[in-house]
Amino acid sequence: MELIDLNFYPNIGLGNISFYFQENDILQVMGSPEKRMIYSYSEKESAICLFYNKLGISFWIHYEDNLFNHLSISIEDIILDGMKFSLLSKQGILEFVRNYHYQCGYDYLYENTYNENVNEEFYYFENIGLSIWFEEDYISDISIKMSSNFIMGHMN
Repeated sequence: MELIDLNFYPNIGLGNISFYFQENDILQVMGSPEKRMIYSYSEKESAICLFYNKLGISFWIHYEDNLFNHLSISIEDIILDGMKFSLLSKQGILEFVRNYHYQCGYDYLYENTYNENVNEEFYYFENIGLSIWFEEDYISDISIKMSSNFIMGHMN
């Protein structure tokens, strides 16, 4: 198998990679990564990272107390609802994401911060699990994961 597409399906995954996938699941679809690293953030939190540099994708498998917590995916470019983000300006992306929220009936909630040290502006769209970093008008990084609101809604 292989990654079918770069379509981001909020609260589902990327292409045929589900946010519920763990390492073996990802390896079945993607094959061996170019690099595999383990990060320990604290005594309780860690992550396994699988880097597929040629495809511009990194899978971050997060653990808390050695239990699978969530999968997040860093990627160079995504397609959301048929729109490839690299074709849009920063303003175009922000407008598209806002309209996508309204079209899907999601509350349009986001966090926005600016880091002067690295000259990046950060947007996190909670209800769809999308994070985007911009350097001026250009995307410097994109990360997707399952929305914490979605997770909590399915746990109740």
